Amino acid sequence: MALTFDVVVVGGGLSGGLPAAAYLQKAGLKVAIVERHHELATFAPTTEPWPNTIMSPHASINWAGASPVIEDLELEKFGYTMAFGPTAYGTTHKDGTNLLVYHDPAQTAKAVARFSAKDAEVVERLHRGLLDNAIEIAETLFYSAPETHPSEVMEYAMGLGRLVGVGPDDLSKMTAVAGMTCARSSWRSATR
Repeated sequence: MALTFDVVVVGGGLSGGLPAAAYLQKAGLKVAIVERHHELATFAPTTEPWPNTIMSPHASINWAGASPVIEDLELEKFGYTMAFGPTAYGTTHKDGTNLLVYHDPAQTAKAVARFSAKDAEVVERLHRGLLDNAIEIAETLFYSAPETHPSEVMEYAMGLGRLVGVGPDDLSKMTAVAGMTCARSSWRSATR
């Protein structure tokens, strides 16, 4: 018995093949996915490194919440949920300058304050700006910017700056200097 399909999708990746196949199937096509690995979505596997400890090492970079795919494919109807712990991510260093970044801006600021009170204030302000404007920022990051005349580029940058509380003077300074110089002028800890 031969199998027939309208479309064969090569690759079952989490951000490419799987959503493409799902949209095609939702449109009524008969779809097959061909993947060389023994499982689909191998970039985001769930593993059990030791008994009763389930982890997904790449889950911290899951941008699905910014995607229309959850609503488009009615994934919640099929049991899809996103669960978040108190931390977004952390860094570890041999010298003990480890840092946890929390979903709560005040908690993150408290963690940064161990190193610098000034940096903690800046981090909390930027973190709150990011959270308050998450939709607009995600749209800017994940969708193509409109074609603009070169004279409009600075205006576009100023709008992005306003989203996170960076004023025109600060933005002008940031665009005029190299990255490390900008960091030194903004972050006390970058001057060590």
